[in-house]
Amino acid sequence: MSHDGIKERAQDAQQQVKQTAQTRVREQVDTRSTQAGEQVSATAQALRTTSRSLHEEGQDAPAKAADQLAGYAERIGDYLTKTDGEQLLHDAEEFGRRQPLAAIGFGLVVGIAASRLLKASSRNRYESRQTPALPGDRVWVAP
Repeated sequence: MSHDGIKERAQDAQQQVKQTAQTRVREQVDTRSTQAGEQVSATAQALRTTSRSLHEEGQDAPAKAADQLAGYAERIGDYLTKTDGEQLLHDAEEFGRRQPLAAIGFGLVVGIAASRLLKASSRNRYESRQTPALPGDRVWVAP
């Protein structure tokens, strides 16, 4: 096989790996966004319930605020649930082009939230792997 043939096969393999990775990213974005949309929609339902309770108690200003937040949450939840991964990624790219500083800020907030989530889940996994002491086992306790 010639050098050009090897180079072409390597490029084909690289392109296939790239396409597979892109497909997986889109699928993950689609799955996660649907889950997030369902959670946001559930939050909207809770806000609607809170709004009704506040109205019944005669607290119209906070009820109106809760109702507005519920409306925003419903729209966001609907968007996340119904939009596929390809469109979400496209919309995120467009937002980043139009509002680069806002996109950077959003990325920072998401990064911090993700790191806290990973830290908490890591601690939980570590603690769940610890075997409980059996009667008669010696346990060392730091002074």
